[in-house]
Amino acid sequence: MEYKKCEFAKVGDKVGVTTGAGYYEFVVTEIHRAKPTACKNTLCDWYAGKMTEYFAVYQGQGCYHNANMLKQLKPRILELAVAA
Repeated sequence: MEYKKCEFAKVGDKVGVTTGAGYYEFVVTEIHRAKPTACKNTLCDWYAGKMTEYFAVYQGQGCYHNANMLKQLKPRILELAVAA
């Protein structure tokens, strides 16, 4: 199996992404490590997030991204999580 850990964001970081559908922002709520992809021989990290109020269609809207796809979209870290 092919797997490379992705460390571009941590839980609590605010991320901005531009896709074909436009620009949106989300806050990372969970990171799932080494999960399956459509390719049977490839594992990757998945980022679960809550979209910010301005960009969400409905309150509490979430998103779930494959880290390999996010790398192609060149995400920007807008705010770092506050260390506890």
